Amino acid sequence: MKLLLHSSLLSLSQLTEKVLSFVVIIVASRLLNADGVGEFFYYFSLVSLFLPIIDLGFDKLFLQSWYESSNSKRRETLAALLALKVLLALPALLAACLLDTVLQLHNPNPLAVTLCFAAVYLQGVGQLIRRPAFARGKLHPDIVIPIIEKGLCVLGVILFIDRFTSGWQIAYVYAGAHGIGAICSLAGLRGYSPSGWKKLQARQLVTLARAGIPFSLSTFFVMISLYFDSVMLGMISFEEVGLYGAAYRVIVVVMGLSGGTCRALFPGFASLRAEGRTVDAAKIFTSILRVHAMLFGTIAIGGVILGPRLMLTVYGENFAASGLAFQLLAPLVLLVSLTNVVGHALEAVGEQRQVMHITMRAAALNVISNLLLIPPLGMVGAAIATVLAEGAVLILQAHLLQRREDLPWRNRIFLRPVFFLIIIGVSYLPLRAIAQYLDQSVPLIASTIVSVCSGILIAAIIGFAGKRYWLDGVLTGRIGSAS
Repeated sequence: MKLLLHSSLLSLSQLTEKVLSFVVIIVASRLLNADGVGEFFYYFSLVSLFLPIIDLGFDKLFLQSWYESSNSKRRETLAALLALKVLLALPALLAACLLDTVLQLHNPNPLAVTLCFAAVYLQGVGQLIRRPAFARGKLHPDIVIPIIEKGLCVLGVILFIDRFTSGWQIAYVYAGAHGIGAICSLAGLRGYSPSGWKKLQARQLVTLARAGIPFSLSTFFVMISLYFDSVMLGMISFEEVGLYGAAYRVIVVVMGLSGGTCRALFPGFASLRAEGRTVDAAKIFTSILRVHAMLFGTIAIGGVILGPRLMLTVYGENFAASGLAFQLLAPLVLLVSLTNVVGHALEAVGEQRQVMHITMRAAALNVISNLLLIPPLGMVGAAIATVLAEGAVLILQAHLLQRREDLPWRNRIFLRPVFFLIIIGVSYLPLRAIAQYLDQSVPLIASTIVSVCSGILIAAIIGFAGKRYWLDGVLTGRIGSAS
């Protein structure tokens, strides 16, 4: 039960981070145009492509060595990882500046790249410094400090946005906030400060780098899937990046809900499997799939139908053109919720290598689709490519599951969720008509309230009689007993 509580707290912290980051974008969108916000998105996306170079799975490497080492060895390992992180910083920064020069041939901005790189780099340093506390079960630094960082970002943007002449200057705030976070993280080193700096040898650093390459490859494919489209759009215009990024950030916040659910529930899933209770584990798996299909499918349909008005209300008239991109991206809410469930389940049963292969193929499809679709279609092409890649992940995961008996993926388990979503979709249509008829500042709030109420009512009517079908294994206390 303690593991479940810790997972829930970390998930809540990560969701709060995403919400605060979203607030930064909302504030910036009100005072900067889409071009300015696009600059901010572009440079952070560019730098994030090089994150695998400065983060060779250092967190995982340290935690792996923690349980097999003495205290002195742990301190030496941490010193080696920090030294390696410092050594890799300059090559990564130079590579990011070079790519920016190639993409923005007539107007490169090394200062913007450097500031964004500093923000990302300092955030990673702080996270690595907090690993000794995390390994000892002290999660408060990992829960509190990231929220403090993002809170400082929100405060800084509100205070200084009027002084910024370009969107990339928001990176000053991020770099400062993450620097403060790194300093605060030093408290996690109490009793485990890095040592043995003078004894470090090149051979030891090379060994650590080699051990981190598999983690780095996985991170690389994830970064490609997340940021390659924004970098490509930057070759067209920063305005395209801003409009697309504004739509995508809303999706990211909602997608964080599904990730949190998976991290909170699947420790219990793994415990049941370890105890040999595979039938109960299978019930949890199918129940979570059904609940996610209902909940996030409802949100996705609402995004498709009400997306343009949502963008207009959240960001203002300057971002009205992002409505179409949001409508195309809305299915991601459902797709990611399902791939999160299946991905966590596959990793729980030891299919990490297959999960990595699926991620690699999806990243390759994402790159190819973006290269083909962005030049003629811009942000619309980027949205289509992103949804195609995530759909491919779900198809490949489903194909893998069909070969396993312990994780039942059968199309029939989605019959009732599909029926439910059809009813929800029909219920949205009159709300859209009302929204178009009434004053634009009122209908979004009204339609959202009515949509939620109607969704709850429909769910109650359909789900009450089949409560065991929808939630069997989730609300019966089995997870808690497994903990």
